[in-house]
Amino acid sequence: MIRMIKRGLLVGVILYVTAVCAHELPLKWDQSWVSVWGRVNQLSDTLVNPQNQLGLAEQYITTRYYVTVEEAVSDGVSVYAVPRFTWDNRDGESLQYMDWDEAYMTVTPHPQVFVDVGKKNTRWGTAYAWNIVNIFDPDNRFVKEFNRFRDGVYAQYFDQSDRSISAIWFTDNGDYALRLNGQWGRTEGDVLYLNRDHHAMVGFDAARPLGDAWLVYMEVLAQQGTTALFPVAASAGRYDWLPTQSAAKTIYTQQVWGIQYTALSGTTIIGEYLYNAVGLSDADYAVFEKGMAAANKALQGWGAGFIGDAADGYRFAQFRRHYGFMRLDNPRILPHIGLALNTYYSISDGGFLLLPVITVAAGPRCQVTTRFFVPIGPADGEFKRFYTAYAAMNLQYFF
Repeated sequence: MIRMIKRGLLVGVILYVTAVCAHELPLKWDQSWVSVWGRVNQLSDTLVNPQNQLGLAEQYITTRYYVTVEEAVSDGVSVYAVPRFTWDNRDGESLQYMDWDEAYMTVTPHPQVFVDVGKKNTRWGTAYAWNIVNIFDPDNRFVKEFNRFRDGVYAQYFDQSDRSISAIWFTDNGDYALRLNGQWGRTEGDVLYLNRDHHAMVGFDAARPLGDAWLVYMEVLAQQGTTALFPVAASAGRYDWLPTQSAAKTIYTQQVWGIQYTALSGTTIIGEYLYNAVGLSDADYAVFEKGMAAANKALQGWGAGFIGDAADGYRFAQFRRHYGFMRLDNPRILPHIGLALNTYYSISDGGFLLLPVITVAAGPRCQVTTRFFVPIGPADGEFKRFYTAYAAMNLQYFF
């Protein structure tokens, strides 16, 4: 671990010198920054992966260097790009590569029409803890280390009132989506059609302020059938993950209902409830528990595959049917210090996952964020099975 820290610091120094030198060149950019992320793997020694039988990297430090470039090419045409250079150090092994956080071209053929082509930061929906209508960056905000925006063509038309129509087509797998956005009084909402993994879904979201301090919001997503896999007893003593037989006939819904209160002091309180019909029922989870017990006795055969599929297919706080969420946040609870207390509650098994986040502004250009994962509750519950207590630290320096 010490050797990895030294490598991360060395890379940070090299990037700092590079940025200072590069600012003397005629390259026009708006901002650049270094992000250093150090953590242990939350699945390296858990009940779903005891003694790290899946061979996951147990600790790592990742250094990323970002540069923001924005330029108007001509009338009605502009480009925006954020190249990302990564040095990934995992258990003594180092990997370097370059990719894009964002990179797209904007064409404005008409004052009311905007077309973006490329990889873009786009977000639909109104919810916070679960953004179920978001197909642009599917990772939950609390478990992702960096953005994974998708390449596509984004088109948006604004009429003369408070309405707009958006259409998106993703070039990676052909997914596409349509959105009608409008405002009715103080209520803003969207009607959505999503085609994800060749599976059609319809959705609706809305948000409405109640006075100056309160906000209520919701998201609903419905689909006929599901591509989700469920644990089944495939044969005597053996278990597998397979589609449910009724998947093609059943209407599945996901629903998020939330409320937010913002005090004059800057403190924000958020409460959300998720109903997730594509998650495991209590009966499904009982089969999953039996499968895990049997798989741990057959690691040289089918067992490793069953456990690996469980880890690969796990969706954070969407594994089961019912969840709650609470957030208490104050970005300036003390001078230069912000604190956010986040709690997920698995209603199905009574387990909690505490995620306190502390942010320290260590100067005008430097920010240090420390994030903790603390599962609490029954040992056979979802959070205890998939997570072990760990901490992650992110250091950002802006040039």
